Amino acid sequence: FSGSSMAETFKKPAIETPHGVILDGLKLIKEGKFDNWIQKHCSKEKKCFNAQTNAALKRYNLPAIQRRAGKCIKDDDTIEVTRTDKISETELKIFLQCEPTAMPVPFWLIKEGTVWKFSNI
Repeated sequence: FSGSSMAETFKKPAIETPHGVILDGLKLIKEGKFDNWIQKHCSKEKKCFNAQTNAALKRYNLPAIQRRAGKCIKDDDTIEVTRTDKISETELKIFLQCEPTAMPVPFWLIKEGTVWKFSNI
């Protein structure tokens, strides 16, 4: 079940945290800075491993997320997390409440070295 009463709010999370990566990534996507997002936040192992995958992301996935990104970022650089699934020590699935009447949106993260990256979108 969802709803803001169950959500945990993260206001201006640190960039090195999973929540900070999601927030910064969504801001880049919202602004249409897809190349910056790929460079900075996309897993080179799982998602952005060659020109074809990057081109497909820019054509399909990122524009779809761009339409919702602004709704996922609340006032003052805040995100609402409804659930976090710890898949492993280095993999997380974090659900954001983007719209009050919609289901939470999942974001998959993987830790590459010391940095969290999007492994799917």
